[in-house]
Amino acid sequence: MPFWPRLHLSWMAALIGAASQPAFAQSDYEPDDVGQAIEEFVATCRPLYEELDAAVAEAGVGDASYRRIPGLPFLRGSRTLASFAPPLSDLHRAGEWLMQMRFNDAFSREIEMQSLGWPAQKVAVTMSDIRLCAVWLSALELQEPERWQQLLDDVAPRSGMADTQSVRQRLEKLRVSLTDKDARRVVMAPPSSPEAAQVLAQFEKLPRDPLGRTGMVSDAWQALAAHYAPALIRTSDEAHAPTIGTLRWEDATLVIEVRTPTLYYQPTFVRVADRTLLQFNYFAWRSQDEQSLEGHAWRVTLNEAGMPLLYETIDQSGQNYQWREARRDADERPAAAFTRRDEAGLTVLPRAASTTTTVYALEPYETVLKLPTDAGGIRSAFDPQGRLRSADAGQRSFQYGHIPVAALDGLPFNDPRLTAQLIDMRDGGGTLAMRSATAAKKAKKAD
Repeated sequence: MPFWPRLHLSWMAALIGAASQPAFAQSDYEPDDVGQAIEEFVATCRPLYEELDAAVAEAGVGDASYRRIPGLPFLRGSRTLASFAPPLSDLHRAGEWLMQMRFNDAFSREIEMQSLGWPAQKVAVTMSDIRLCAVWLSALELQEPERWQQLLDDVAPRSGMADTQSVRQRLEKLRVSLTDKDARRVVMAPPSSPEAAQVLAQFEKLPRDPLGRTGMVSDAWQALAAHYAPALIRTSDEAHAPTIGTLRWEDATLVIEVRTPTLYYQPTFVRVADRTLLQFNYFAWRSQDEQSLEGHAWRVTLNEAGMPLLYETIDQSGQNYQWREARRDADERPAAAFTRRDEAGLTVLPRAASTTTTVYALEPYETVLKLPTDAGGIRSAFDPQGRLRSADAGQRSFQYGHIPVAALDGLPFNDPRLTAQLIDMRDGGGTLAMRSATAAKKAKKAD
């Protein structure tokens, strides 16, 4: 008697989510033969993962985008996903949650296989098996409450956080005033995003998945990424300054191509209280000399109406963290003083101030995980520990998800508790301040 009829159907539906059924389910097999075929296929899954993991480890091409979960090679988690963890009884959210972890694993494994130099056909076939294995292993191995609890415990790395009062005191020192008006000029701006206004007008009505995450088509993501990308500025008396560039491999050396200034963007979500908020993260690199690559990051957190709540900036080494709350009802663009080592700064400018300058390219962050090599393959800019593959290890940049905030005892930059604390500190603290643009205008008139 094959095992598959014994599975609880509601659990099976939730854990599998929207995955495709195996091809042999469409054949002329009798039910018992289908069960036997599934059982035989599932038996090949763990050996496949073991073989792939061994090859990746030997070649040193592991992708650190997401956290590997001990004992569950078909799932990869993160601090963000940990904050979304649903209770065992919430099957609808559990299915979406697990499906995202399966997607995370598939995302990383495809990069790893391509980095191994496998032919495209071999990658495609293996990815098909990997996705199907993940579906069945999720359904078969996570039904017991004890195993589920183990997953909840391991979905994110453990990170310490000082007591709230200590964090608040240090964050207050890292807050940038809203009234600073240094003499600065824009030297680079993001591409224009004429579609952003239309997207924002409908933002509150956009569909959300069971985890509360906003759904958009790719063009809308790109438009919003450009709309909230920072302008790069410098003080008016600075004559010469390094410029950002595009990361690329030159033989076995990671270098900056300055002829094409580029920022890389990555949308993420953060869970704060009972709300799911959209964030846009931006990453840039520049070179001070042949041995040194400096990385910088910016982040904007949006409220449920798609309006900015917070701006943050940090060196990708973890140094020079700063934050500021967004002005309400202001047509502003985040901007960063990004031209001297001793001039880390975060400010905002009128959006019109950044429309007549050099335009940089805006690329998905995934690009730096698949940089072409001279041999015709790909290689990530980061090693398996999430560190930039750079000759200068002193101020090495970290991959998103691994950037430590040095001023907060290494609290990870992507830790949801950091965002929650900053939102609570807005306007003196104590409120999430989730107001739509319309509601804010009405309140302003009433005042």
